[in-house]
Amino acid sequence: MKAESALVRYPIPQESGQVKFSAYERKFSAVLHENRLQLYMSSGRKKELQSDIILSEKTLSTGVEIALSPSLPDKPFSLNTSHPIHVLPWSTVSFFIPIPLWAVLSVNNIPVKDIILHDFSKTWIGETGQKGDLGYTLCTDPLSDDRKLLPDAAYTEIIIENKSKVFFSIARLIIYTPFKSLYKSEGGYLYTDRQRLLINPNNKQEIKLLRPSVAVAQIVARPRKKATKDYFSRFAGFFKKVTVMS
Repeated sequence: MKAESALVRYPIPQESGQVKFSAYERKFSAVLHENRLQLYMSSGRKKELQSDIILSEKTLSTGVEIALSPSLPDKPFSLNTSHPIHVLPWSTVSFFIPIPLWAVLSVNNIPVKDIILHDFSKTWIGETGQKGDLGYTLCTDPLSDDRKLLPDAAYTEIIIENKSKVFFSIARLIIYTPFKSLYKSEGGYLYTDRQRLLINPNNKQEIKLLRPSVAVAQIVARPRKKATKDYFSRFAGFFKKVTVMS
């Protein structure tokens, strides 16, 4: 997605108390009534309340401006593709995954609420009864490059480097969205940190997050969470369990 279309700002005039606008391929309306600010998002004929905020007299007296800025979802994704991803021994594959965006609602430059633009099915990432994490299911296929215009998503590059003698057929990957920053490239598009999976000669997996390979103009959003020391190693083991080896 183009960064300039992902950041929208609108002052709400005191006399009418209402503004309508489009963003992220959706229609929004913000209503200022007495001391309450309500934000609605429309989908077809359905209009859903997204936020209902009580404003202070000081805020009302200085004027009200709302903004929507892009953000990444708050949980990791379990990526399911229509076909397994094959990685030959001593080879590297890389591809892009479009990550659907959410938005942060700010009032007078103060972030107040996540606006959930996409609802995802929840899934447990990990072994049943073992350590894991609640995540979302993302069903999409890899993109071979970053030249496809994404209307409401950011590019995530996945790199799988197989330094072992084993052939891997990967049916499921974890995308660590909450631990990634969101960037604006010099070309104006949104990218996240890259995610590299290294399979060592002893078949041990290592996961690392890297800055995008494209020239970055600025950071748009910082990571939501900081991974604990054992987080990536824990889920590298999970990757091994859901990988078919021959």
